Parts: sequence; structure tokens; C-alpha cells
Amino acid sequence: MAEAGNDLKIAGSGTVAGGRFNRVAIAGQGDVDGDLDCVELKITGCADVRGHLVGRTVKITGSADMEKDVKADEVRVMGTLTCHGKITATKMTVRGSADVAGGVAAQEIEVSGVLTTKGDCEAESFAATGVVTIGGMLNAGNIDIKPHHGGCRAGEVGGEKISIGPGAPGGLHRILRLFQTPARFTTGTVEGDDIHLEHTRAKTVRGNNVVIGPGCEIELVEYRDTFDCDRGATVKEHKKTSC
Repeated sequence: MAEAGNDLKIAGSGTVAGGRFNRVAIAGQGDVDGDLDCVELKITGCADVRGHLVGRTVKITGSADMEKDVKADEVRVMGTLTCHGKITATKMTVRGSADVAGGVAAQEIEVSGVLTTKGDCEAESFAATGVVTIGGMLNAGNIDIKPHHGGCRAGEVGGEKISIGPGAPGGLHRILRLFQTPARFTTGTVEGDDIHLEHTRAKTVRGNNVVIGPGCEIELVEYRDTFDCDRGATVKEHKKTSC
């Protein structure tokens, strides 16, 4: 084990018992058998961390397997990450693939790759243009999801401003829609203040101002102030509520 403040670099194949470090770089095959506390972790090769990970910056362009919780200011995944615990961060960016068993909690989450969680996903801001599968609840102040390829899903969705769908049909979006069917978002319940949905399948939608756009299949819409439904959408029942 290195002393606190030392750097650690694994370029070939190596195993360490864990500990406190300044910068950790794994370019080959690196195994960490205990908890890892560092300022920066950079993985360009393959790494297995068998303890808790605490770091200021975690950057993964290779492949990483984390057996326990990850806590960091910034988590960037350009490669492949498998986390068997929970990820807590100030900002999480996924441009590769991240599979998280215990859920994700961050102030800001951006996904242009693939994010899969078996638990909940909590954020102040959640923006996705990739593939998102959330086993629990997606809860964020501002949610903007543009489903891609195979579609996206979440157990439930809750927030203040919620926008789900491919976006306004102008420019490139209009051209693309001539040649492909927009991906669908599937969930049980959507609840928020201002809601705009397209190509979404849900059982219940509740909000103050609700817009149901084309391609939606909704069983029930409950709204407080305004409700608008596109002709290309299916809403079985809608009703205005006072609370």
C-alpha cells in the first residue's frame, strides 16, 4: 500500500490492497482488493475495484467493475462501467455504457450513451439522448429525454419540468422522421408541474400543465391548469382536478 498522497500507476498487470492515493492511472489490468480513496482515478485499461471508491474525479475510457459504492465529484464514463453498489456524484456523464445496480444520485446527469440502473435515479438536472433504463423512479427537477434506438423506460418519473420525446419536428428531426420511427419511452406514472410528452406509453400522467404529443398512449391524464392532446395520441381518460 502506498502512503497517502502518492500516485499509483498500473501499466501492465498488477494488484494493490487499496488505500489513499493522489492520482491513480490504470492502463493495463489492475485489481484493487480494498477501498480506494484518491483525488483522480483514470482507467484506460481494465480495472476491478473490490471495495468502496471515493474520488474527486473518476474517468473511465476502458472497462471498470466496481463491487461497492462510488462517491465522487465527477464521474465520466466513455467506456464501460459496471457498479454493483450506488453512485453518488455532483456530475455524472455517460457517453459509453454504465450499468448500476444500486441507483444513481447526482446534481447533474447527462447521458448520450447507455445508462441502466436497477434502483432509483435522482438529480437536479437529467438530460438524455441515449438509451436509459431505470428500474426504480427517475426523480429530477428538470428532465429532458430524447429516446434513441431501442427506446427508454423507467418505473416512474417525477419532476418539475418534464420533456420526453424527439423534440420539435423541424430541420433534421423532420427529415429523420421520414425514414425512421421515433423511439418510445415507457413508464408507469409521470408526475410533475409542466409536462410535455411524445411517443410515450404510460398508465397515469399528473401535472399542472400537460401536453400529450404524437405517438403517446396514455390511460389517464389528470391536470390542474391546462391540457392539450395531439390528434396522433391516444388518451383513454382525462380529467381536471383541483389539487
